[in-house]
Formats: sequence, C-alpha cells, structure tokens
Amino acid sequence: STYSLSYLDLSTGEFCAAGFGESDKFEFFRKELYRLMPGEILIQESLCSEDSDIASILDNYKKVIINRFPDWQFDLENSIQALRTQFNVINLKGFGFEDNAPELLSAGVILNYIHETSKSMLPHITGITRFDSSGYMYLDESSLRNLEILRNIQDGSSRYSLIEVLDHTKTAGGSRKMKQWLTS
Repeated sequence: STYSLSYLDLSTGEFCAAGFGESDKFEFFRKELYRLMPGEILIQESLCSEDSDIASILDNYKKVIINRFPDWQFDLENSIQALRTQFNVINLKGFGFEDNAPELLSAGVILNYIHETSKSMLPHITGITRFDSSGYMYLDESSLRNLEILRNIQDGSSRYSLIEVLDHTKTAGGSRKMKQWLTS
C-alpha cells in the first residue's frame, strides 16, 4: 500500500505532496516530521490507533497540535476535487500528478481543513509540487543534534548553532527556507 504525506506552509504558499511505501513508512515519516518540524499535524485516526510505529513517532511531538481525523475524511476523489477547485484546473497533470495519484490524498485533506478553519480560498496557494526525498541528503536526528545545526547541545537553544551563524535573512519566510536547506 502507498502512504501519503503532504505539507503546506501558509505563510509562503509552499505546498508539497509525497508518496511512500509500506517498507519506507517509519523512516520516511520520522525524517520528514523532524525536517519539517510542523506546528500542526493532521493524521488519519486508524494510523494512530492501529500502527504502533506511527504512534511512537507522534509521541515525540508533545508540543505539536495533532488532529486525528476519521478515516472517512480521507477520500481520494474529494481530495482531488478540492485541489482542482483551488487551482482552477481540470486535472493535476500540469503539476506532475496523474489522476488518482495517492500522494494527493493528504494534500486534499489539508486543503479542506484550511478552508474550513480559515473560511477563505487562500489565493496565494497556486500550485502543488511532488516532494522527492531522493534529491536530498538527509542527516539523522543524532547528526543534526551533535553537529549543532539547529540547536546547541548545552541548552537546546539556537545560540551558537550553525543556523544562528548563517541565518541573516530579512524575513520569516527566508529564515524558514534557510532552515529547510540546512536540514535537507
């Protein structure tokens, strides 16, 4: 079976979707959550209750809002329709996705959730890209920690870390992009 992971940065409009298989699920999910460090996670209820690997990963995110959605809300047809409506297109081939691409399942759920909570059409979200992790070199959590890329070992702050030295960006979006480059 194929799993779907999508992320949306509301401030920049960056919207990405990825698919991964059963054998990669634990590593991919763990790496992506660590890389993205989301403020909120939307997840299918059955994944939390029936998959101990996924549940153990989520246990590490105590300060993150985790919204568990019922399985019926994860409907591929509804997700694809939400994406077509958002981007005002007939199909999503122009974004690199075939019809019924499983990666789009979570993307549509995110979009529907944002529409319900913000009550706006989010005009700055104009596209979606396929995220392919093979184009990146990942550092595992212990390497990021020991190399003090984002936080120092002493107190866990960004003081004396690589990001503090390099990040002289002018905007929050630029700072997030710098962090994204350093973690992948």
